[in-house]
Amino acid sequence: MMKRLMTGLCLGLFVSAAAFAAKHAANHAAIDLTGLAKPGEWAMTSVASVDGKAEKPDTDKSCLTTGDLRDFVSHDGGNDPKGTYNLAGHHLSFKGDYRVGGRKEGTMSQDMFFDDPTHWHGIMKILITDKSSPIKLIRVQMKARRIGPCTPDSDN
Repeated sequence: MMKRLMTGLCLGLFVSAAAFAAKHAANHAAIDLTGLAKPGEWAMTSVASVDGKAEKPDTDKSCLTTGDLRDFVSHDGGNDPKGTYNLAGHHLSFKGDYRVGGRKEGTMSQDMFFDDPTHWHGIMKILITDKSSPIKLIRVQMKARRIGPCTPDSDN
């Protein structure tokens, strides 16, 4: 379950499905990343730490289209965080509430740094404030690289 949560959180940071963007367009302004990243198939490696205990690295691949980059809306695997997005130069950040099922569970911050159009790295931190949760702090370090054009087998 933790691997699924981490994969959803990490992929959610960068991969935006068109349906999600359309559904949430009224709540979030689109962020255009076309000048910072190239469309294509991307491989993202993440290393999560839960309450200080490191998980095994995980690598996932996904296809990003020009539309995905043009209408990028950051999200955390569908849990719809409420907060502020900021794009300044090559740095994309998010700060706000971490929500599960519409209920605030904690606070969240994400930072992505675009090294060039084919590489980025970032970090995400979630501080769980819900006293009933056995997890208190999730920290995920990520790096991604474009590996080529999208293929029929690419996740999109």
